[in-house]
Amino acid sequence: MAPALLRFELLFDWTSKDEDLFSFQQAAMYPTFACTFNDHTIYRIIDHQLVHTHRISIAQLWRACGLTVTEGLFLFDLRRTDYETDFAVSCFPFRDVWVTVPVARMIAQKLAVEDKLTHFLDPAIDKVFSHYSLERGDLIHNWKVDSIADAVYSTRAIIDAPFYRATLLPNNRKVRTQIARTAQPGVVMRDRMEDGLILWQVTAYEGFVKSQEKQNANDTLQEATNDQVTLYEATWDAFQGILCDVKNIDRPDVDLKQARVLSDSIMLGNMPLRREYLAQSSSLLQVYTSTIAAKIAQELAHKNLQTSPPPTIPATHTESSDIDILSPGRAGALLHERMDVLEHMLQKTAVQNMDRSKDIDELNAQIATMKQQIHEIGFRNTQAGGRRVLEVLIVLIIVFLGYYYKLYIM
Repeated sequence: MAPALLRFELLFDWTSKDEDLFSFQQAAMYPTFACTFNDHTIYRIIDHQLVHTHRISIAQLWRACGLTVTEGLFLFDLRRTDYETDFAVSCFPFRDVWVTVPVARMIAQKLAVEDKLTHFLDPAIDKVFSHYSLERGDLIHNWKVDSIADAVYSTRAIIDAPFYRATLLPNNRKVRTQIARTAQPGVVMRDRMEDGLILWQVTAYEGFVKSQEKQNANDTLQEATNDQVTLYEATWDAFQGILCDVKNIDRPDVDLKQARVLSDSIMLGNMPLRREYLAQSSSLLQVYTSTIAAKIAQELAHKNLQTSPPPTIPATHTESSDIDILSPGRAGALLHERMDVLEHMLQKTAVQNMDRSKDIDELNAQIATMKQQIHEIGFRNTQAGGRRVLEVLIVLIIVFLGYYYKLYIM
């Protein structure tokens, strides 16, 4: 199986503009490398202003392997110090279980998917970074994609062209590209439902771990009342039944009621969970409900992928076709793409003009040198010619005097 290609994408919450314009204007865009595995996109944050080392959205990898966040946390025994969810940034556009690259490599190896993520987890790109400049409204990169020509190099070109590796620029060089702060291809965020599922599972897991630590320290177990036992068991049965119905809902030949098989035990990662255990801890109930809710969401997403029609290929337009009116986001993206191209053309023209000015200066210097040489040669020739004229005059005078002497004296 060939390794997944890399893509350049940006995490950005473009919906905050309608709620708080000031927060929207101050919100950053977070550059990432992305790759798709089993129809799920995994992200690698490369913004060194947000994190000193790259972070991986490991919950996306768990989803690609059929695991929920809770199952992944239990299976790999992660603690709060091992991951981040939102980096303490309000309205972070993509809450997830963000782990360091070494932890992600360990998890990928245990899940036997490291070969598919060879380029994505490559240590050679650990020093690569990009970040968004609020002052100039553009992106700064210390890397480039060699397969994209300099004349067309832009943010849109990087986003649209998958690549195997990013090349680190030498001598601390940087590349700047433009980007519009709008919803457009390559700019992604989670919606509130997805954010809620992530935070619910993480919070429930952390609450359960803390309750277990307190229980182990006190070595006591609170007995649940009969009403609490009834509530917890009813919650188990209801969620198990809904999950079973969701799995069979697209099978018209199956009676949902008769097809319900309610199990009294499940595995959360490496931790077994039974129906009667829920009455022992309210935190365990939160772990169970958040996990089943995530499983239901996964089933719905999977069925949506199966039933969604294939993407339509747009018909080619001739010159006589109607004008295509672009959306504001797409128009902004095209504008910034043209600005990138214009900036590269201006830089190229400036370099050419500098080369021409250097050539002109060298030519002027050569002409001045030649003038000086000609002047010196002329001066020497003038001096030599003057002496010859004087000698001729003296000879003529002597001849004239001799002739005069012979003519009149003799």
